[in-house]
Amino acid sequence: MAGGTGRSADVMVLDGGMGRELMRIGAPFRQPEWSAIALWEGPDWVVRAHLNFIEAGAALVTTNSYALVPFHIGQERFDAEGQDLAALSGRLARRAV
Repeated sequence: MAGGTGRSADVMVLDGGMGRELMRIGAPFRQPEWSAIALWEGPDWVVRAHLNFIEAGAALVTTNSYALVPFHIGQERFDAEGQDLAALSGRLARRAV
């Protein structure tokens, strides 16, 4: 119940863990790049993972940008490609939707 009003709150289903889904479907995935590697080695895998979540009932899709940090992709790639990869992750999520 939302705020004690006696009404049920609307429930929005969020997509699941992108990294685990990418691994499950066989996308490029290794350390230290983790789930970010699919952005440059196989962006269609990212779209497929989003579609899997949508088909399972997700009403809210997040971008595959969690690992777009120097710790995972390295400072050099982050500085050179970080913004472009973040933009790509947004475009891929929109494509799936």
